[in-house]
Amino acid sequence: SYELQYFKQGIFEENVNAYKILEITPTFDNLKELKEESKYHEFAKILRKHNISGKENAFDKLVNIFLCKIYDETFNKNNLKFGYFGVMADTYANMQDRLMWLYKEAMKEFLGEKITFVSNEDIEKDFKQLKIKTLKEVMQNYIKELKFYSNNDFAFLEVHNKELFLKNALVLKEIVELFANYKLTQNSTNQFLGNLFELFLQKGMKQDEGQFFTPIQICEFIMYSLPLQEMLSKNSKALRVIDYACGAGHFLNTYANELKRYLTEDELKEHYKNIYGIEKEYRLSKVSKVSSAMYGQNEINILYADALASFELANTNNLEGEKAKPQIESNSFDLLIANPPYSVKGFLETLSDKSKNTYKLFNDDINIETNNSIECFFCERANQILNDNAKAAIILPSSILNKDSIYKNTREILFQNFDFIAIVELGNQTFGATGTNTIILFLRKKETFKQENHLISQDYSLIKERIEAENLKDNENFYQNYLSAYCDFRKFDKELYSNFLNGNLDSNLAELEAFKDYRNAFRQTSDYKKLKESKFYKESKDKQDLEDKAFLAYAQAIEKDKLLYFSLSLNQEVLIIKSPSDIKEQKKFLGYEWSNRKGDEGLKELHEPYLSPLFERGNPQNETKLNTLIYKSFLNTPLDVIPQELQIYATKARLVDMMDFEKVEFNKAISLNPSNSTQSEMSNPFINSKFELVRLKDFVLDIQTAKRPSGGVGKYENGALSLGGEHIDNKSGYIKLDNPKYVPIEFYESFALQDKGIVKQFDILICKDGALTGKIAMVRNEFIRKSAMINEHIFLLRCDNIAKQKYLFYILHSYSGQQALKSKITGSAQGGINKTNLESILIPNADFEIQKQIVAECEKVEEQYNTIRMSIEEYQNLIKAILQKCG
Repeated sequence: SYELQYFKQGIFEENVNAYKILEITPTFDNLKELKEESKYHEFAKILRKHNISGKENAFDKLVNIFLCKIYDETFNKNNLKFGYFGVMADTYANMQDRLMWLYKEAMKEFLGEKITFVSNEDIEKDFKQLKIKTLKEVMQNYIKELKFYSNNDFAFLEVHNKELFLKNALVLKEIVELFANYKLTQNSTNQFLGNLFELFLQKGMKQDEGQFFTPIQICEFIMYSLPLQEMLSKNSKALRVIDYACGAGHFLNTYANELKRYLTEDELKEHYKNIYGIEKEYRLSKVSKVSSAMYGQNEINILYADALASFELANTNNLEGEKAKPQIESNSFDLLIANPPYSVKGFLETLSDKSKNTYKLFNDDINIETNNSIECFFCERANQILNDNAKAAIILPSSILNKDSIYKNTREILFQNFDFIAIVELGNQTFGATGTNTIILFLRKKETFKQENHLISQDYSLIKERIEAENLKDNENFYQNYLSAYCDFRKFDKELYSNFLNGNLDSNLAELEAFKDYRNAFRQTSDYKKLKESKFYKESKDKQDLEDKAFLAYAQAIEKDKLLYFSLSLNQEVLIIKSPSDIKEQKKFLGYEWSNRKGDEGLKELHEPYLSPLFERGNPQNETKLNTLIYKSFLNTPLDVIPQELQIYATKARLVDMMDFEKVEFNKAISLNPSNSTQSEMSNPFINSKFELVRLKDFVLDIQTAKRPSGGVGKYENGALSLGGEHIDNKSGYIKLDNPKYVPIEFYESFALQDKGIVKQFDILICKDGALTGKIAMVRNEFIRKSAMINEHIFLLRCDNIAKQKYLFYILHSYSGQQALKSKITGSAQGGINKTNLESILIPNADFEIQKQIVAECEKVEEQYNTIRMSIEEYQNLIKAILQKCG
């Protein structure tokens, strides 16, 4: 044509009518498969040419265009509407009108969403059928809808006049033409299409805090770890599979692609129809749908909804003209694979009261505005929607294993309703820039039965019922198995312990360390204080009896709780897989790295083909890969020997050995350094010492901390020194004052009056939180003529004599001592050590004369270090040799 418009179709095809060569009817069969690798770069070139800098907006509009094309290819195969048909047969306005109609239909069909769009046909029909008065009202309503309820879903540029409309239309035309002659949907997976979309996704989608896409490699690892073949063969119907935070659809597409390994082409469609993704973010829900179609899995169901809105999802209401939305009912799914968001403040505000009340985690104590523990509610949601014996693989922040408060309640839900199959600890390189430490929980749902109109775990219900029975001996099985195992584990006399649970505390049991701790903790409780202040107590002639009865009830409640969760966990062996901490080794473990190089950003596999200890692509049954260990664990196949090359990553442990039953405060925390496994040396590195091990709390005289003035210390240039983690040189164990900080003398003196946090010679200082957690130093002569105190990030340890204090420093500064300190770190991200965990560290309690001998030997080495050119490494090795020699 005169405007240099060209066609990629000739004039002799069957769909070209004589004398009407401009009225070509494009069909699906005439489209080509997309195999050109340059499409992303052509798209980027169009954006540059038209000076479009907003990549995120451009990606959003491209997703809308893809949705139009996918709908067109699915429902208009013999008369495609997508495209620009040339200047002689089309206009920019008509092209956009068709796109708007396709978009409206696509959103209704694929996501059940109603889009406001007024077509020319609607107006024509109304003008023909309606009277003037009614017509005026209808037109006013159309104008209202277009003004207030619509959005320009194809605006690569801002459009608010005709000139800008034409500029944007030119961009839109070029992008439409880029894809018009190619298929975006396939009967089988076109890996190139999927790869192309991944490239668009990587370049165009910015991820917010608490939200990150799961790398395909991690999705594949999880899928290869699940016993899919066995699950498929046991079920006569298609497995119902869900990702309740599906993001860009990576898990769903990876699962659907993996089905091809086990099912015929005819079976696949039915299985695709039983795959569900829920996504709360509007853009991502569209991305998921486009992604599934481009992978050839168009039947996958994507719901634009809040997955935590349990009531609404189970009771869907469809407006007139809307496509019926699938219902997400309780106990209806066989497999959950997900990477839900974490740390989202205010998420509860968007839930209805009916939905909030379906969660056990929700109660009157929760601050709806500030609570950000969204990952906890997703854990409970997993329990709601999964069937008996269903499998789950959920990526969660590591803090889910050990934080208190609502996280403890979440762990209780998991213990009660699931068997733990494996826990994989991922390093901070897994998700790129987020740097978040995460775990993958591999779980199996326990059997349930109906009780008072809701389902409850059989294991939990039966064990709890037996523990609450009047006499535990009445149930021989529980008494001989669970109770015996627990007493052996805690080193309790079974007969005395059984009597204690029945209300009689023998003095021999009361003298045990655990019960002494209970007694001390009881005296700190508000219940004890209320008892002492009560009129009934003050007037009683047998005050000790009242105290003993109250203490008995207190101790029984704790012990019954411990016995319950011990019994639930007793027969579970968990596979623990841990990523290396070294960044270079982490990349080798993952098989990929994240590049920040300009023009080449994103995830890059290190080898071609992909190489990692996690799995072998295309070979799920590789015995030398970690996924196979998890797969066997799901099938209860004994893991007699972990292959040697995997032993640096993997170990087995009983679940009861991953929990701390010794602490008074039983928070059900799960440690990945179990007390009775191949990794026990890390959590208790002095386990082979020839000396008795004692708790740190029983070795020291005092453990203190202090704080800084409100507003910090930045404005003070003199006064008393304020010591923090930055002043501890962990390599040498000395205090360094290169960057001194100060507090006002009067602030220092207020703490001196309390004898709290004031630094004295030979005090031991330990950094308690943040990136410096576990760093340790001993005060020498630095502050003889200076006033100094610690801040809130430091623990100060003090013993009852100097020799003992020095001995403790050398023990904790040793490699084993540092391992012991690190094993007590809890919390998300960088975490920290709380006082209770610090007090529970076990250290060798050598005879006092041997302690003095060890100190003397270490001081000789320290003197050499300070007077001759000795490296830090040589110094540390000599100290280590002395400690080993002395036991």
